[in-house]
Amino acid sequence: MKPFFSIVLFLISTLAYSGAGSGVGKIELLYVKPNANWMKIHFSREIVNPNGCEKTGFYIVELDDSKASDRFYSALLAAYAAQKDIHFWISGCSSVKPWGGNRPKVYDIYMQ
Repeated sequence: MKPFFSIVLFLISTLAYSGAGSGVGKIELLYVKPNANWMKIHFSREIVNPNGCEKTGFYIVELDDSKASDRFYSALLAAYAAQKDIHFWISGCSSVKPWGGNRPKVYDIYMQ
């Protein structure tokens, strides 16, 4: 019975967090807009768009005033400054529409 429940939980989690991995690469450009809660990321690999966002070309990270967003922001800055290999999980489209359309949204960051 345990394998059945493991498979069901895996399928539910996969559906809940649908998206795609970016592949391993480096942040080439990090744009922080003043007075906004989002960042633009140019990545060294081709941009993946698993949710069919209106535009591609770069990723968007949406932040808020939480400590979790502060940690995420710090991780991005550290990865960019050190030119570390990273991998993003891309899920959903941005709620902001910079330069004419929503973009693939970074959900997680994995540093190598």
